[in-house]
Formats: sequence, structure tokens, C-alpha cells
Amino acid sequence: MVKFKTIRVMLVDDHNLVRHALGDLIEKFDDLELVAQTDNGEEAIHLYSQHQPDIVLMDIDMPVMDGYQATQEIVRRFPRARILLLSALSGHIYGDMGKVAGAAGYLDKTIWPEALAEIIRTICDAPTP
Repeated sequence: MVKFKTIRVMLVDDHNLVRHALGDLIEKFDDLELVAQTDNGEEAIHLYSQHQPDIVLMDIDMPVMDGYQATQEIVRRFPRARILLLSALSGHIYGDMGKVAGAAGYLDKTIWPEALAEIIRTICDAPTP
């Protein structure tokens, strides 16, 4: 029997339905584990320091602190953090802004579930910065 490395995931999205649906989706993959979730970037910083997940799925547009600001702060404190920004908005500008903030990547929320899981695996398997 092959033992897979479990990838620890944190979700940050201000839409309860989206956050809970993503959480349920993550739990369906044997190699992904949801370790924390919140609805704003400020709390994400606190939860990241507590749980130190392998990857964060972070919405961009949120109250209190947006995803770009939270990404910058998490990466400043934890340079090896891997954050994948998610948004309903599509366009290269969002990905470019995410890279400036220190994100590992950007996806719009129209992505297929299997593709999201594969991208999470790919980002976590890549050498750390």
C-alpha cells in the first residue's frame, strides 16, 4: 500500500457557501486535508501562523483585509508560504498583482475540481522558494 503525503490546506473566502463547498471538495481527495478556514485576510494571517498549512487558497476581494494584503503579510513573515489566489474575476492583471504580492499562482473560480486538486499538488511538489 502506497502512503501519500497529505497536503494541508487553508481556505480564505468571505463567501460562506464558496468556502464550505471548497472545504467539502478538498476533503473528498485522499491526499488533501482542510486544516483551517476563515472569511478575511487579517484572520488568515493569524491562522497561518497557528497551522502553517502547505498551501492557502485565498480569495482576493474580501472585507477587513483583501487577499493581496494578506498574501504580502504572510509571505513577509513566512517566506516559504505557498498561496494560491482565487477570484471570480478573470484576467492576467489579477495574476500579475498576485505575483507581486508573493502568491504562487492565480486561478479563477471557474476551474474544474480535479484541476484545482492537481494544481495544489503541483505547487506543493515544486521546490520551495
